[in-house]
Amino acid sequence: MKRVLKWIAGIVALLVVSVSALAAYVVFVLDPNDYKQALTDVVKQKTDMDLALTGDLAWKLYPSIGISLGETSLKDATLDETLVAVKQASVSVELLPLLKGTASVDAVELDGASVRFVQYADGKTSWDTLLAKLKSPEEDKPSQQVAFNVDSLNISNTQLTLVDKAAGVTRKVDKIAVQASDIDPTNAFPLSASFNISQVDDAGKNFLAENSLKALITLNLDAQKPHIEDLTLNSALSGNMLPAPITLTLNAQTIDADLAAQQHAVAGLNLDVTYADPSRPAPISANISADIKADVAKGEASISPLRVTTTVTDKALAKPMAVALDTAVTANWKVGDISVPKLVATLDKIRLEANARVQLPALASGAENIMAGMKVSGKLSTNAFNPRDVMANLGITPPVTKDPKALSSVSLSANLTGDERAVLAKNLRIALDGSTISGEAGVRELPKARIYARLNLDKLNADNYLPPESAATAKAPADKSETKQQVEALLPVELLREQNLDIGFKAGALTIMSYPITQLSLQAAARDGLVNVSEFRGQVADGSFSVPATIDVRGKQPVITLKPTLNKIDLGPIAQKALNQDVFAGRMNFNGDVTVRGNDVDSWIASAKGPNTLRLNDGQIKGVNVRDALFNALGQYQALLPALTGRDIDSLKSKIGNTDIVSLLGEITLDQGVVRNESMKADLKDIQVGGSGTFNLQSNDVDYRFQLKLDKKYWGEKYAKMADYAIPVRCNGNLAGSLATLCGLDKSGMQSLVGQVAKARLSEEVEKQKGKLEEKLTEKLAPAQKEAVKQIFDLFKR
Repeated sequence: MKRVLKWIAGIVALLVVSVSALAAYVVFVLDPNDYKQALTDVVKQKTDMDLALTGDLAWKLYPSIGISLGETSLKDATLDETLVAVKQASVSVELLPLLKGTASVDAVELDGASVRFVQYADGKTSWDTLLAKLKSPEEDKPSQQVAFNVDSLNISNTQLTLVDKAAGVTRKVDKIAVQASDIDPTNAFPLSASFNISQVDDAGKNFLAENSLKALITLNLDAQKPHIEDLTLNSALSGNMLPAPITLTLNAQTIDADLAAQQHAVAGLNLDVTYADPSRPAPISANISADIKADVAKGEASISPLRVTTTVTDKALAKPMAVALDTAVTANWKVGDISVPKLVATLDKIRLEANARVQLPALASGAENIMAGMKVSGKLSTNAFNPRDVMANLGITPPVTKDPKALSSVSLSANLTGDERAVLAKNLRIALDGSTISGEAGVRELPKARIYARLNLDKLNADNYLPPESAATAKAPADKSETKQQVEALLPVELLREQNLDIGFKAGALTIMSYPITQLSLQAAARDGLVNVSEFRGQVADGSFSVPATIDVRGKQPVITLKPTLNKIDLGPIAQKALNQDVFAGRMNFNGDVTVRGNDVDSWIASAKGPNTLRLNDGQIKGVNVRDALFNALGQYQALLPALTGRDIDSLKSKIGNTDIVSLLGEITLDQGVVRNESMKADLKDIQVGGSGTFNLQSNDVDYRFQLKLDKKYWGEKYAKMADYAIPVRCNGNLAGSLATLCGLDKSGMQSLVGQVAKARLSEEVEKQKGKLEEKLTEKLAPAQKEAVKQIFDLFKR
């Protein structure tokens, strides 16, 4: 036994001596610097790159063997680009495993390494030549197994530079520092790193992210199940590409990956974000927490739960605003199924609850149209909240409304449904104060997204949501120039050209500008710059209206066509609203066809064109008696009035201060802003009116000529024939002046009338005197002579 031990000891001693001798030879005889030129030549031959070994090469021996490398660079002389540069590097492997035919890395150190990658405008890169040279037919041959047991890893002052010549952008990952110790394939080891990511472009826009990372890592190389614990990543983002600096802190309890099964999980993910805008009273902060699982083989992923909380600050806010989101998401991209089984979001006093599912089979089939076969379903609802309180907390001044209680309660609920052609909110219900809007809305004709709505309103007083009349008056413009500036471009032409919509709206009762409208119905569609309001009708003022219209903005100037129809509209409330006094009553029927061009009131008035028909029944002009006004006017002709009527003015005047309108018919034509009435007939109970004239919509100038025929009772039996004469009246002037003086007797017409009356009276007197003369002349004449005289007087009767 002693011999065996001696024999073994001898062998060990021999090995020690041999190794010592080898080490002595390597250290004292073999100088690695003697091989610099050879290494340079080999690199040149293999890669056509210039290797520069500026620093010294040095050996490292037992218990590990390795080599250290001084300043070194690899350059493409053709491009004049240095691809890699190293200030200092060293690597060592354990000696005993190396003698057994395996390599076990002991330590790695890298200091001042720099890698530069340039992409040129033509798409080529600075690494194309090197990568092409390094290609080998044996590149897929398995390499020698390395037992990756590293006692220490130390990387410092390292950077990677990416230059994009085409985009004019330079990106860097620099100040890279990595430290790790006791790196083992199966056991956990600590790792810490820091690095900066930056970007700068030719315009001077820049971005910087300063990062640090710590984690406990288990490689599990054999099982292919890497595991990370207690991950912490800190980032500070700055630069003029950001409105303000941002800091991020990411923590994860565990990160697991099964590379063989392609299953991955992140537990206890937590992200804190701080947005440090100096213009705000305090930074905006947010927190995101989640657990994530993914099965790549099955195409499944889930985030459950996913919680987001943030606090928004702003000078305009009355107080910091809290926003929260609590949800979960599951998805299978191989089937094309995405589901949000629960979503609860809160903003101040608004709480939204929802769920949704989207099926996209095109994800699995690889169809070009991602929405092919799409199905959408879900629900959403909000609590009843006070918009005024929310606006106040958001720093928005609530509007001053006629009714102070307006906008005090709003809630919403709907069912979501859809497919590849449409996505709609059905069973939609919006409760606004005491009103309810129901129906459906969404988008159709996907992917063009035609906005669609079919809504029903039960009742609403829209006036309650308008400013009080005093506030509206206070906001009136101070001068005409300001008014003109405000009325220009009444239609948002560009916006209308972009619209693609199909809207239907009905209201049981709607009050607008004090007008109570019932059974309101609106149908409108817009596409490619043509807006067609096919239906706009309702009941108002005990009558009905219908105003279909088109707005064509496809050309240089908008063209608007209106076809209003008004049936039995009571003009009394409308006139009182317009004139602020009770001056008119009556029911109006109106049929029109009006076309206007342009985009301001002046252009519309100037270009208005089209035929119109106006009918008025059972009307009354209050406070104005046309008959009395007529007799007052006739009073100017003092000699004529008694002769015409046999009565004086006082006896003719009525104690009634109104004028009844039994009926009125007017055929109206619009042309270049001028209303032309070629034929108008009116029955003012005891007065028949006919006339024609013009009304200039631009200047408000009126020029009408009327012919009035009074009933026989005003003339008396003696002068009953005067009922056949038309008394001429002319209304000439501007509506801005006094209406009382606008109309009067037409002087030229009166002269003609006086001439007709005088001629008629003269004829009567001649007839009367002619009879007496004929009688005297024929008293003593013979029959033949009498006949001759009679024939002479008969000539005056012709």
